[in-house]
Amino acid sequence: MNVYSVNKGIGYASSGVEYAQKYRKELLENLEFNDHYIFLNYLSKNIAVYTDLLGYQRHQVLWIYNVLSHRPTQATTYTVDLFLERFAEEAYEILNQTPTSLEIKVTGTQRYKLWLLKDDLIDRVDYIVNGHLVNVSHYDQSLNNIEHFSDGQLVRRTFIIYKVRKALNNFIQIERLQ
Repeated sequence: MNVYSVNKGIGYASSGVEYAQKYRKELLENLEFNDHYIFLNYLSKNIAVYTDLLGYQRHQVLWIYNVLSHRPTQATTYTVDLFLERFAEEAYEILNQTPTSLEIKVTGTQRYKLWLLKDDLIDRVDYIVNGHLVNVSHYDQSLNNIEHFSDGQLVRRTFIIYKVRKALNNFIQIERLQ
């Protein structure tokens, strides 16, 4: 029998709902059920970062955006070194480095801000041109999705099937009050 538990989201500071799911998961481990945990909200971080903290097995985690783009829940393995390989032919300058981020200047107008997990693994990369955020690329073992911005507003998300093939677009409609 399959058992599905549905929740809007999950994060570092999990609520009572996530802990109730965790306790339910622990009860079901000793029974002959296939339990799965569905998360519906868009997350700006790899969902495995959060679900690993609560002990979910990756095959149990069904993030709706990964399901729709045919991606498994997987650990982040994309490294800073892999990212920097794209600039092998170009000069770049490291502007600022902390344990959680790395800022790189490629040209006078192009910059990247890499948001890091432990061990120099990349969670996401902000691409900035002339001081304006153009897009944010999110990673797990490869590019997972890209958030596109126009005039500082999120306008579209593109989700990628594993091995870089566009899977689906989520367009964002901005309501402006007159």
